[in-house]
Order: sequence, then C-alpha cells, then structure tokens
Amino acid sequence: MSTEVSLFYNQEACKDVLILIADESSYPDKVEKYEDVIILKNKDRIVGINILNSLEYLSLIHISEPTRH
Repeated sequence: MSTEVSLFYNQEACKDVLILIADESSYPDKVEKYEDVIILKNKDRIVGINILNSLEYLSLIHISEPTRH
C-alpha cells in the first residue's frame, strides 16, 4: 500500500513549521500534540502532521549542480 504525502515549508508564512498533508480531502476532527509534533486525525486516520521547530530536527541540503565523475 502506497500513501502520497504533500510536504510544505514556508518560513516566512508559517515560521519554522514543516507541514505534511496525507489527505487533502479530509478535515481533522482530533488533534494530538507530542512536544513539537502535532498529529491531525479524522476518524482515527492521520490526515496531517505539523512539525514545529522543524529545523532543529532536519538538515536541509542545498544541491546546486549534479556531481559529474
């Protein structure tokens, strides 16, 4: 089973929050918070996850040109 997830990060608009959307057609009816992770659920199914202070957890790598050997 494959699940597509949309990933959004816009530091100017949302501060340092990484937004993952698993189901764009559902709205959450339950929110669970675990420190910097917010899980959004609809009927016990995860529809999204927000990671606060995401740069503390992730290293974003800038790739300019492919390396040629």
